[in-house]
Amino acid sequence: MGVREVNMRLLSILHGVVSRDQRIYLHCFRGDMEVFRAFTDAFPNTYVGYTHKTGDLSQGSLLTLRTIPMEHLLVETDAPYFTGPTIGLISSPIVVGRAARNVDMIRVGGKHQRCFGRQGGKFPKTVPP
Repeated sequence: MGVREVNMRLLSILHGVVSRDQRIYLHCFRGDMEVFRAFTDAFPNTYVGYTHKTGDLSQGSLLTLRTIPMEHLLVETDAPYFTGPTIGLISSPIVVGRAARNVDMIRVGGKHQRCFGRQGGKFPKTVPP
């Protein structure tokens, strides 16, 4: 079963089981815009998460990441599970900066304007309210 089929099956299970106002978080989202719209049409409080592992997203997933509204976007580490040569043997919450940078580069394509606030070229330690 592919990513779209899994997501659409989940959506069909949720219909009639949870309230339309239920907050839904699609962890490590790999879906396309059709899946994202299907969820947000059915459940407006749907949020999608992306990790630092953005290099293997499909074209449809990349387009979705570029175009979804910021208010539905979450950045995650999936610590301690995602590892790699530049991260080490165990991931940790500190990887959230790398995830935010990767998501940022995809969303704005390397332009000077960033979708996440920065201070002196670095991400702030705390997120303003």
